[in-house]
Amino acid sequence: MLRKRYVIPGLAFSLVSEPDARGDQALPQLGLFEESDGPVQHEIIVTTATGDDIATRGSVVWAGNLIDGTYAELSREGRDQQFRIPGKISIVERSGEPVTRVEVLASAERPFRSMAPAVLLDTVLRDHGLLTIHAASLMPPGRDELLLLFAPSGYGKTTTSLALALSGYAHLGDDMVVLRQEGGDILAWGMPRSLKVQRRTATMFPEVLPHLGAFGGDEDEAPLTRDALAAMMALPDPKLNYRTAAIVVVGPRSNGPARVRPISKADALSVILTDNIGVLSDGVPRPQQALFRLLTKLVSTTPIFQLDAGSEPRSIASAFDAALGIIREPATAEA
Repeated sequence: MLRKRYVIPGLAFSLVSEPDARGDQALPQLGLFEESDGPVQHEIIVTTATGDDIATRGSVVWAGNLIDGTYAELSREGRDQQFRIPGKISIVERSGEPVTRVEVLASAERPFRSMAPAVLLDTVLRDHGLLTIHAASLMPPGRDELLLLFAPSGYGKTTTSLALALSGYAHLGDDMVVLRQEGGDILAWGMPRSLKVQRRTATMFPEVLPHLGAFGGDEDEAPLTRDALAAMMALPDPKLNYRTAAIVVVGPRSNGPARVRPISKADALSVILTDNIGVLSDGVPRPQQALFRLLTKLVSTTPIFQLDAGSEPRSIASAFDAALGIIREPATAEA
């Protein structure tokens, strides 16, 4: 049997997998967080299923394509909720039980491809009050807090993140942030992972080109790994939670220098909720209701801005500095 234990901010959990169930592929994003044996609050059990497919449990409440085009279904039966990619994998959680059961079809090729690892992690986290959102996270210069960056698809979140990282904003994550409430505080943890940099973005920042992997795929992207980022800049400690210094929503592209300006909390919340709250055929799920309340509180207690990115990506960092009141030490010329 394969056994792994993961410790992330706010939660320790284990994964136990049958030898042929490919459990070693289940959570590739958590390699940094493996630790030796110890107590856990949740267990993932991965087994192999035989036959042509894994049956749907109960009634389907959502069906459609994931962001990479993979078809998936979400169904419910009593206290059980099932995420299923037909012909590949089933992930089942039972309300009130700290166990997630994963079945992998024996004949499936790459069952943990697509969003299955992200769904599995989200299933575990939300059972313990940790809620995931789609956002980038960076640490402004001289601060021990995070800047959370929200953007609808296609608005340039990765380009903005890279521009800030290359200008002294310590990069933590580009895609997933985990929120949890601790007393009166809302703490944020950015999931560290490789950046996917489109060729167009790379041409704006030629200094990253030697550090990129090969371009490919439908989006003509290349990976910029955490190790590559670490070779270029200092990175925050990925094993810590942080308070949030500010929230910035990326607005539509415009011409000229970048500009960061205050916007209303209602306008910001509308953008953030649209990208993070889903409605199923039987309504808004309880975890999404909890996320709605947490995001509303976070927005109400945090400075809010909008980035008008402009056509000069090198001006993005100075626009953020001005909005956040960051004063940098003047560069000292070398003799």
